[in-house]
Amino acid sequence: SGDGDNGKSGVTPTYFSYRVVDWEKTGQVNGDGYALVHAKKMEVETLPLFLEGPTRRMKLLENKEASALYEKVRASALRDETLGMYTVSASLKDEPVGTGREMA
Repeated sequence: SGDGDNGKSGVTPTYFSYRVVDWEKTGQVNGDGYALVHAKKMEVETLPLFLEGPTRRMKLLENKEASALYEKVRASALRDETLGMYTVSASLKDEPVGTGREMA
């Protein structure tokens, strides 16, 4: 789930992160001396909503479905009612810098 979205809003997520939750060491190390592992289990998490995902999906939908998705986006954290426009993404304030996205 992304910021302002519990993952059940119907707004298409754009970006995901994966976290290794179970692994086994291989007995090898990388060039920096860190142990190499084989991931046995990973969990997926969605990052805060970005406008890119739903807009790309709308191009593939029939008009009625695209309109329904538009209404969901309009009700999401992607819509800034004060400014009367859409934002590129929901708030990234709680995301770590390692996420790799620009934060102003």
